[in-house]
Amino acid sequence: AARIPKRRHPAASLAGNEAPLLLRLGYRIVPKHVANTILPPNASLTRQVATMYAACFAVGAGMELFMIKTGFYAVATRKEAERRAAALLERDEMERLKVERERQQNERDQHGVELYRTRDREHYRIRLSEELKSLRAQERETGAQMDGEKALVKLQLKDIQHHLASASDSAWSRLRHNWVTSQFIGLFRGQ
Repeated sequence: AARIPKRRHPAASLAGNEAPLLLRLGYRIVPKHVANTILPPNASLTRQVATMYAACFAVGAGMELFMIKTGFYAVATRKEAERRAAALLERDEMERLKVERERQQNERDQHGVELYRTRDREHYRIRLSEELKSLRAQERETGAQMDGEKALVKLQLKDIQHHLASASDSAWSRLRHNWVTSQFIGLFRGQ
């Protein structure tokens, strides 16, 4: 029977040294004699810590220098500015949509109020028409002239019909209506 050779781990080529695997891999980046010059094997703990701080500082400074020279920060700044601008635009759009929804809701509510006012005016018009009929019936029964009261009711009826036709409730027409009504009432009371 033929023997199948064992598969070797990729790091097995470094086997034979008594150093740990991570250190052996590190020696491939920084040669052993350079590493022993920087940090001798019998160095004190304070020297090892100081050397680690210095090495980390050098690596960090090298990374920063690389990022500055390659324009990494310019690209990162541009992308961050684009992201913030997009977020601001989205927030503004959401605010605009919210205002638009509120405006539409207010229009719907106002339309509902106008419909209510129109229905209310229609009931008022019907009541005025009935009052005019009753005044005419009283006039026929009693024979008394009620031209002033009929004129007042006719004026109010005309104003309500005008509002129903235009479906507007302007302050001017209310003011005119109130003034005319007060003038007629003053005539009947003898003022």
